[in-house]
Amino acid sequence: MKSLDLQKLLETIKPAKLVAVTKGHELSACMPLYEAGIKTFGENRVQDALPKMESAPKDISWHFIGTLQKNKVNKVVGKFDLIHSVDSFDLAEKISKTGPQKILLQVNVRHRHGFSPEDLRECFSDLLKLPNLSIEGLMTMAPDTDDKTLIRSTFRELRLLRDELGLKELSMGMSQDWQIALDEGATLLRIGSKLFE
Repeated sequence: MKSLDLQKLLETIKPAKLVAVTKGHELSACMPLYEAGIKTFGENRVQDALPKMESAPKDISWHFIGTLQKNKVNKVVGKFDLIHSVDSFDLAEKISKTGPQKILLQVNVRHRHGFSPEDLRECFSDLLKLPNLSIEGLMTMAPDTDDKTLIRSTFRELRLLRDELGLKELSMGMSQDWQIALDEGATLLRIGSKLFE
């Protein structure tokens, strides 16, 4: 994406924050984004992310956005500023035992992974009691469909749940549906392919 287009995008999404999804791209390919003012990068594979993080400018905020397996928790906790994809109580508990960490709870509104809204309501008070966790908000992915009405209702349902639980952040919206997510109150947009066109 040209720097002019990138600046326009950054202005358009305010006050939401852009999380540049840099998975599959070498650090050198990501640096034009950094130089254009993007300071939040998202990675979904810890083994790819850690070498990049060692070489990258220190003022980049790294977010873990992929599925987190319990056996990788100790490699992620404390290395990333925010984990977007905490999809079960067991995973939250494991992170809690590993060290202090800011997290988002992944909700399965109309997708395969995450807490169902009903299960999250039932266990939310127990999640809040886990030490070392700072629950910042919720995350979801839209269903794989061209039906914009369905995508919009997915994002709206997550926003209503976020408001009900009294949380702040809403991580939703990707390259193909970020505008709908923004309309519905996203605070974090996970955009990747659009940035590398």
